[in-house]
Amino acid sequence: MSEIVPKNVSILLVEDEILVAVLQKKQLENFGYSVHHAKTGEEAVQLIAQADVPVDLILMDIDLGSGIDGTEAAKQILTYREIPVLFVSNHTEREVVDKTESIAGYGYVVKNSGIVVLDASIKMALKLFESKQEEKKAQEARMEFLEILEKALDEIYIFNSRDLRFEYVNTGAQKNLGYSLEELKSMTPVDIKPEYTEATFRERLQPLLQGTVEELHFETIHRRKDGSPYPVEVHLHYTKKPEGGTFTAFIMDLTDRKKAEEELRESETLFREVFEKHRAV
Repeated sequence: MSEIVPKNVSILLVEDEILVAVLQKKQLENFGYSVHHAKTGEEAVQLIAQADVPVDLILMDIDLGSGIDGTEAAKQILTYREIPVLFVSNHTEREVVDKTESIAGYGYVVKNSGIVVLDASIKMALKLFESKQEEKKAQEARMEFLEILEKALDEIYIFNSRDLRFEYVNTGAQKNLGYSLEELKSMTPVDIKPEYTEATFRERLQPLLQGTVEELHFETIHRRKDGSPYPVEVHLHYTKKPEGGTFTAFIMDLTDRKKAEEELRESETLFREVFEKHRAV
């Protein structure tokens, strides 16, 4: 018998031939699956639309008698719910297989291939679906993160560890630097940091790459497109990845702070001068 099926995997078997359906249902249940049966494509669509039964995967016959066929039923089902559909048919013609692939199916099994092949195909489809769902969640999380970055007032950018090119630059940084996003995509942090060469900047990054610190915090100078410099405070983080890591920089523009500090120093100097004159009188 096959390896143990993941707990509580429920299959909707869509098959119009009753004897075939009874046999497949029994075989699948012997392999540990919970199986529900629909005789027509319309019935299958209704079961999914109304969420009448729990379903983790649909085993869909293509020829379903006089009603809608399996490919049309799958199309309608996918408008209600994202779910893996594994097609089953006697047809092996290229055009039939291509038709199922265009519906985001999760495989195609020729009828009478045997329960072992069917079981392996089901497990593969479930793993592929799980992988796609995880990828989708990761993408959604990334989009939410980027949305937060876009709303941030200060400069935020992400650059890779290979050639240091920017992978992401938020709107605040684009406005502050005076470059368009297209221009920045071909640039690196060295292009906006006149204090650094590529060698000295890579040396600055080493503690993060070596894992000796979790964050680098330092002040430096940024240079706008028009050549004007301005002071910034940098908080730099590193994310390690198999294909090469990325650095995320959170930047605070210190222009106003530095101006305020200078004005405070000038006020203190003026106060001391007035005080000294008063003492001398």
